[in-house]
Amino acid sequence: MLSIPNIISLVRVFATIVVAAFILKGQMLYAATTFAITCWTDWADGYFARKLGQYSLLGQYLDPIADKIFLTGVFAALAFANFIPIWLFCLVITRDILLVLGAGIIHVNRIEISLKPIFISKVNTVAQMFLVVSTLFFNHPVNLTVIPSGLLDFVVVGFAYLTIITTFLSGISYAWITAVQYSKLLRNKK
Repeated sequence: MLSIPNIISLVRVFATIVVAAFILKGQMLYAATTFAITCWTDWADGYFARKLGQYSLLGQYLDPIADKIFLTGVFAALAFANFIPIWLFCLVITRDILLVLGAGIIHVNRIEISLKPIFISKVNTVAQMFLVVSTLFFNHPVNLTVIPSGLLDFVVVGFAYLTIITTFLSGISYAWITAVQYSKLLRNKK
């Protein structure tokens, strides 16, 4: 149960508290550095699971849950510190809550539907990570109410819009895939 990949995923969960604390204390460079290093663990747990053959049922659940906790916690701290609009935080967390609820309902009903990460969802995660890193590293709040005036504005606002677009697209894509697979399953049971 405590394999290397699972330990790495747990590190990501605990790092949420550290990054959030740095943000709330206004120590953005420390937050950016810790966040960037922790993002690497998202790749590392999968790498070590494949390399060492340490796949587990716990790991299958722990990895995506650790991702959600980590990004949601950091987005919450950024929203609380007024570095991102509260509605952007609400958008990101609403999509994640709906995905988790959907997966829970499918699991409770013992429906075998494959919900592997899709490309747009991976792009969404990367966009969220780059939005957080650019916001923290440049100590630059997201302001979507004005026209970007400098390079930093374009970078931060660009990642914000990419996050918004991919959040919508991935949420819609997962809903569509789930509905199609569920309807096929119901037709096959008749």
